[in-house]
Amino acid sequence: MLEILAGSVDGVYAVDMRQKIVFWNKSAERILGYEAEEMLSRYCYDVFTKSITLASSMTYEELEHPCRENCISVKFARNMQAGESLSIPVITKDRIRKWINLTHVLFPAINPQLGTLIHIFHDVTSDKEAINLVAKLGKLVDDNMNRPNNLVDDDRKELDPLTERERQVLKLLAKGMNTREVAEYLVITNNTTRNHIQRIIAKMGVHSRLEAVTLAYRQGTM
Repeated sequence: MLEILAGSVDGVYAVDMRQKIVFWNKSAERILGYEAEEMLSRYCYDVFTKSITLASSMTYEELEHPCRENCISVKFARNMQAGESLSIPVITKDRIRKWINLTHVLFPAINPQLGTLIHIFHDVTSDKEAINLVAKLGKLVDDNMNRPNNLVDDDRKELDPLTERERQVLKLLAKGMNTREVAEYLVITNNTTRNHIQRIIAKMGVHSRLEAVTLAYRQGTM
């Protein structure tokens, strides 16, 4: 198992039930800049949260971050369960702000307090930046463009054919979720999610999911 984790193209680290890091692969080093020797035996929340407090001048209490002491993922693991995947902001060793998406896999033991929680992650910074840019552009359009009411009405009609499920998918895309994350959130398959996205793109008359989100922001439906 360690060979599989060590050779993964995704970053992988594992913590014990005290939240101390017990494994750190080369891809984790590539994405975040920290070598295994720097990370082993450190508390995961010390790495991921306190680095942000230093960069942002916020206190630990002021920072709303899911990675912290006795986090929800570890609480699930202590009950022999795995928590949901999530995206979190991190600061690399070179002081670069990134977003990573984390998926948790529990490697249980007979004694739950001796289990290992494996975290598999990849860099989703570009996706998050694109969505943030769309949001800023949408606000800019709302604040600075005075369009005739009939034009706004015409634009809104483009969204009328969307089903309630398609609207849900569109809103999740606007939050920066990828196909797999949307599927997991809505408890549907990846293929079903892709079909929803293709129909959204076709109905809105755009060429990509990013254009669909942009149009929705421009119409004020997000």
